Amino acid sequence: MLRWGLIGAGRAGKARAKAISRDDRSRLIGAFGGDPAALGVPAMPSLEVLFDSVDAVAICTPDNTHASLVRAALDAGKHALCEFPLASSRAEAQALFDLAANRNRVLHVEHIELLTSTHLVFADRLVGASVLGGHCRFTGPPREGLISVAHANVARLHRLVDAIGLPERVSAEGLHYGLATIEVDFRLGEGLERSTDLLVRTDTGTVALRDGEVLLDGEVCGLNEQPGLFDSDQKYATARILDGGGSYVRDARVLAVLDLADQLSST
Repeated sequence: MLRWGLIGAGRAGKARAKAISRDDRSRLIGAFGGDPAALGVPAMPSLEVLFDSVDAVAICTPDNTHASLVRAALDAGKHALCEFPLASSRAEAQALFDLAANRNRVLHVEHIELLTSTHLVFADRLVGASVLGGHCRFTGPPREGLISVAHANVARLHRLVDAIGLPERVSAEGLHYGLATIEVDFRLGEGLERSTDLLVRTDTGTVALRDGEVLLDGEVCGLNEQPGLFDSDQKYATARILDGGGSYVRDARVLAVLDLADQLSST
């Protein structure tokens, strides 16, 4: 039985707490930060007390706190599960993966967007196709603890990279694949509603992912999104720690996509 601690008891923390409670090889011991009582979880008076009580911690705090909390957990000899983005740069994330390896601990980064049925269809329809162009757009309200708008959108970047690979170069216009460009437009601000719009034009047709729906040549492909995505991610993390299992997203891919966010944020 793996003893878990939770850091951050907001919306993401609530989803993670439920996932831990449904994992039959895990037990949630307590939480620090936010409102643990609202989750029915014992509140820990400090991080040090939390670390002393658990084997692993799940970090569900604002983006700009992730790296320092992961480092603190690893330094305390604990396994760490972190919501995306792991860090503010590829270099910072690499240092954390290196620290985890040196401490012989698991560092698992959540990217449940890659487990959704919509993404699996989106990516499958792009296998073997030649990219001609497209766009990657996201709007949403302001986000607490923002690193950059690009880093807040690593989930969208992961979807693209998983489906069509890493671009040859990055510019202010977007991601470049040979002569094709995937235009990138990420915006967060007051009054903006949350909306995702990924579209890839290929030699075999157009594939789009818009607000949870897949469109093939403009026609909606009806899908029933499976429940329990955090549950699946949690079981991957537990299996990595207890069984030495693999993850659904490699550390190298986490680093590569953070590098794209670094480049986009600097253009």
